[in-house]
Amino acid sequence: MPLNKKQIKRLVKFSSLLKQNKYPNAATFEKILHNADLYGNENIACSLKTIYRDIDILKKQYKAPIEFDPQYNGYYLKHHGWSLDFPVLQDEIMLASVLGAKLAQDLMPEPLKSKINDAIDQQLTSNNPDFLDTAFIDSLIAASGVKVQIDPTIFQTVFTAWQEHEALDIEYRTKDGDISARRIEPHVLTYYNAAWYIKGFCLKQNDVRVFALHRIINAEPTAKFFDPDPLIIQAAKNHQIFTYETIKNIKITCSSTIAGYINEQHQFYDEEIEEHDDGSVTVYIPEAPEHEIVKWILSEGGNAKVIKPKKLAKKIVKAAQKIAEVNS
Repeated sequence: MPLNKKQIKRLVKFSSLLKQNKYPNAATFEKILHNADLYGNENIACSLKTIYRDIDILKKQYKAPIEFDPQYNGYYLKHHGWSLDFPVLQDEIMLASVLGAKLAQDLMPEPLKSKINDAIDQQLTSNNPDFLDTAFIDSLIAASGVKVQIDPTIFQTVFTAWQEHEALDIEYRTKDGDISARRIEPHVLTYYNAAWYIKGFCLKQNDVRVFALHRIINAEPTAKFFDPDPLIIQAAKNHQIFTYETIKNIKITCSSTIAGYINEQHQFYDEEIEEHDDGSVTVYIPEAPEHEIVKWILSEGGNAKVIKPKKLAKKIVKAAQKIAEVNS
């Protein structure tokens, strides 16, 4: 039975979640589809019954090795060699594919940067709708590119190990210049603050560690493979890349001078913003890394005032006094 356009979109979305090890189930996927309609005007939401039918189609018609994991209450792929092959030449899918690749190109170091560029050229050559041209693609610029140099060979080795769940033997240079040999399991590859990092398990320290790729001076595959740790991955998805001291239950008032960009650019995660008649705003932040919140408040030059907790206000005063002493 031929599939309609909406059903194809649903199957692609569900397959993508499986590939990303996000353990979707019918209920969570129904919510995802609803949000896609709400924010993206895709009109692909459907009932739970339809979702179960789509999953059955993936299993039977497209031979997807889908199993249900009771522990994570979701579906997963028994092996990731499976792929869903559709002639995805619809304009909106082509646009998303090319623009996504362009953004990735601006963030990825070599040699993946050149490979992504070649992929963009091939897509434009083979399937070039009227609305896509080289000038249009080049006009999309990612403002936050990589600001540190990474050896292309090392990046490729680390990327492949992360992709294939293979442990690495690395030589790592710390900020102090000390070099040590480590064996690491790269569970998460992440781009943060204009640099690339690996978060994984260090067998030497027998603990979870974060390694900056630009500090790796040598990397060798070991042919020793590991199972990705869902706890490490989930922590990274919750923006817990580094282990920083945090401050909870923060309340800050911001003057009308900065209220506009506070509303447009949320500084931290899960915050709530209350607007006032005089143009000022109050920001409620459940939790934030101490160094980040202190740096942000100081950068506002007196336009942000800590209401609570008092210990945060004291840290701001102490930091401001030190700045005044150094620059007086």
